Formats: sequence, C-alpha cells, structure tokens
Amino acid sequence: DSLDRLFPRFKDGDDHRWSSVINRAKNNDANALQAVDWRDSPEKHQVCAAILAEVGAGKRGKEIRDKFEASPYGWPRDAVDGALMTLHATGHLRAAHKGAVLTVGQLDQAKVSVADFRAETATIDAKGRIKLRKLFQAADVACKPNEEVAAGGAFLTKMHNLASGAGGDAPLPIRPTTAHLDTLRALAGNEQLAAILVAYPELEKNLKEWKALGEFSAKRVPAWGTACGFLRHAAGLPDAAEMQKESDAIMEERRLLDDADPVPDIHHAVVKALRAAVKVAHGEFEAVYNREMDTLIANENWKRLTAEDAEGRGGKRDSGTASPLRTSASSAVEFSPVQARILADCGIAVVPALSIGDDVALQRSLSDIPLGSWRTKTDALPQQFRNAAVAAAKLLEPRTQSVRLTSGTLKTPDEVKAWLAETEKDLVQKLKKGPIVIG
Repeated sequence: DSLDRLFPRFKDGDDHRWSSVINRAKNNDANALQAVDWRDSPEKHQVCAAILAEVGAGKRGKEIRDKFEASPYGWPRDAVDGALMTLHATGHLRAAHKGAVLTVGQLDQAKVSVADFRAETATIDAKGRIKLRKLFQAADVACKPNEEVAAGGAFLTKMHNLASGAGGDAPLPIRPTTAHLDTLRALAGNEQLAAILVAYPELEKNLKEWKALGEFSAKRVPAWGTACGFLRHAAGLPDAAEMQKESDAIMEERRLLDDADPVPDIHHAVVKALRAAVKVAHGEFEAVYNREMDTLIANENWKRLTAEDAEGRGGKRDSGTASPLRTSASSAVEFSPVQARILADCGIAVVPALSIGDDVALQRSLSDIPLGSWRTKTDALPQQFRNAAVAAAKLLEPRTQSVRLTSGTLKTPDEVKAWLAETEKDLVQKLKKGPIVIG
C-alpha cells in the first residue's frame, strides 16, 4: 500500500521492544540489542548500520532523528535512540555534549537530540580495554570498564605532569620530551585509545622512569635547598670553597636525580664544619663574657650598687626582687633590680644557649645568630661592660664622667713624660666637673 511505498525500510526498525534496548544501553550493556533478538555484532544490525553510515564524520542527534523518522525509514524514535545509545555503549560512536565527551552511561534520551555524534574509526576489543585499564591504573588514574575514553585523556594529562616532575631547572635534569604525548592528545575517542595501545611499550617505560624520577625529586629538592642554605652560612670557613666547588659541579652537570644521591655527602660535610665553627664562636663569646662579667662584679662601684644605695643617691626607688643572670652554662649570679636594669640598658643579656644537635636546631641557631655575627657580638662585649661600669658610677655619683685615655706613638722617655704631664693636666681639669672613671 501507499505507506509501504513511503516507508520501505520501516520493517527494519519495527519492534516494540526498543525501549528495553534503551534501558540496557544506558546501563552499559554492550549486548543491549539482544532485547530485540539480535545476537550478531551491533554494527551489523540494519538500523545500526544505517545510522553509522549516516553519522560518518559527525552529525547532531536531532539531524539523525529527523533523517530516520522520515521516508524511506519511518523508524520509531525509540529505535533511533536505542541504536545510537547501543553504538555509543559498544564504542562505535563517540558522543559529546557542550564540548564534553560523554562516557558510557552518560548518554540518555534527553541528551540525544543535542549531542554531537561521530563514528569511531577504530574499535577497541575487550582485551585491549583491559590492557588500557591496567596502564591507566598504574598511573593512578581510576578507570572502570567502559570508561576508557574519559580515562585516556586523564592518563595523558597525568603523564604530562609526571614528565614535568621528572626534570626542571638545574641541578635537575632537563625535562623529558613530551612530543609523543602531544600527538596522542590531539586525538580523541577510540582513535586516541588505539594510538595509546600502539605506543603502549614506550608509555609503560616512560611511566616507570618518570614516576621514579619524580619521587627522587620530591625527596632531593628540599634536601638540596637545605644543603645550599648551610653552604651560604659556611662562606668563609676553611673548607667552604671545596664544598662549594662540589655543589657547583652538581648544578652544572644537573646530577641531582642521579641513581647515587649526591646531596648527603655535601650536607654531612657542611653541617660538620658549621657545628664546629659555631661551637668555637660560642665558646669565645662565653669566655670574653665571663671575663668581663668577673671584672664588673669586682668593680667597687658595682659592689656598692644596691637597691638602698640607688634610693639614697639617685632619688629614685627601684623595687623588685633580685634578678638572676646566667654568666655561663654552669653558673648564675643574682643582681639587684638596679644592676639588672643597667645590664639590660647596656645590651648585656644572658649567654645564648647553644642548641645545634640536629639540622633544625642548627638552622635555627644560624638564623638567630649567623656565624659572622658571633665575632661582632664578642668584640662588642668589652665596651658594653665598660658602659655598665660607668653607669654604676654615675648612679652613685651623678656627675661622674667617663674618660678614655688616648695617645699617639711614644718613642722616647721625654715623650712619655710630656704625655703624662698633659694627661694629668687634662684629668685635673675634668675633676672640677665631677668624679671621673677611666675607661
């Protein structure tokens, strides 16, 4: 009749069970066509074959529906949608929505009309998919069955990241080339998966090597930074030049990720040298400190400087309890509040405790007092203690003056006599203004 003439292909898709095909395809069932009694390969079914031929390099879902709902087909919408979803589930069609590739299970009837379809030029069998999932999972990319297309892109991104972490600026080696990854990323869908399978041996080797280098880098870069920081603190030490030479060689030859880790030897040497140098510097500081402190404690003005003296002579009352001040690692002296205040005003504090037993403690010590600062601090001690002695005298005799004796080079007895006469005259003149303390 006229309908048969208008829709001669209608019988190819005429089956009331296409809704069951849709449900099975949406649930990742590659054998969804068994619902309409089709046991052969899906792409050989008359409806699927026609749709594959029509999709070709690309068609929108609405165009496909319009094509096969019209003459000469007249197929029910469920037949068209069921075939599209089945071919997507079996990997014969690639589907994308708003630029994003749809994985198996994400395509439903609501998306069919707005999805962009493209026939895959390659198909991946079950063995190939298992192999791909093994490779992806080795790269820590999760991949469930029938999600290989989406995982393929994530895998290539992960490989790029691994390549980036396998090298870098010196002393790291040059980053591995990723041109082959860029070629794979330019593909999509099953074409990309097929190309990954072809490149499988190379990618598997890259993955193993780059992961190992990345793990080395994660451990050694921080250790290298620590060693370089210690080297900067060691500048000027006797062995510093040789250690710096070794460090420069590692940098120039980009050997940080060699099989034999080059960092521990440099680290051990520089830390050993720094610990020894800090101990010496601290010991020198403590010796001068204790010597000057002993001199100050023996000073008659300092002995007289009690809280009662300060109240009677200075007109001010200093309240408070005696303050202990450590003069060495094993001894401490207690000072009155007035004495403690003078020491603080003159910048005289406790001898810094030395804690350099581990790397963190050594770093903290060098950060607080760099090696070069120990000499400056030690050289400043005599003047600081002289200032404290002068301050004590002034507090007892407010008009006390500090006088420092100076002289040129004296070569003869007459020059000595002349200097003594001039100095005596100067001191007597200054006595008119108040007591003097010779600094």
